[in-house]
Amino acid sequence: MTNIINSGSSNQFLGCPFKPHSIRINTTIWVTLLDKKDLAMEEFNIEGLDHVAIRVKDMERTAKWYEDVLGLQRLTPEKWDESPIFLMAGQTGIAVFPANFEEPVKYAGVKNVKIDHFAFRVTEENFEKALAKFSDLGIEHNVQNHHYFQSVYLQDPDGHPVELTTLVVAEEEFYA
Repeated sequence: MTNIINSGSSNQFLGCPFKPHSIRINTTIWVTLLDKKDLAMEEFNIEGLDHVAIRVKDMERTAKWYEDVLGLQRLTPEKWDESPIFLMAGQTGIAVFPANFEEPVKYAGVKNVKIDHFAFRVTEENFEKALAKFSDLGIEHNVQNHHYFQSVYLQDPDGHPVELTTLVVAEEEFYA
């Protein structure tokens, strides 16, 4: 992690509790590098891939294909509307959403029929550890309550949306 601060002739790191290693660049700018060992955050573990969300032209046609061709089972949680359609193999699946044709087309020919995001399943404990780590690292993230799940969304360095999700109800209540 690199922080550039305007410190004049002083080497203060804006109240940071870590011991910085500073390099003097000129009389007004210091570059402060923090070693990973200085960060007092706890690691978290990914349990597995939860789902891949895809945006499609025709949700029913796509759902039928995944059911017929791949044998995925349709899941219809009562607290969700008709979107997304969840198609599952055990506790892993595909979430089918309608394509948004109002968005600008990023790639010729695809008309926003695309993968929307990917999600990793974590335990509730690891979900909380992940939130703390993202905050410690200053990573922007957005937490959303999906009735059965708690999810946090962030972007990778290339801007791809990534989700960590944790089940907040009994497994049999959702994966029945």
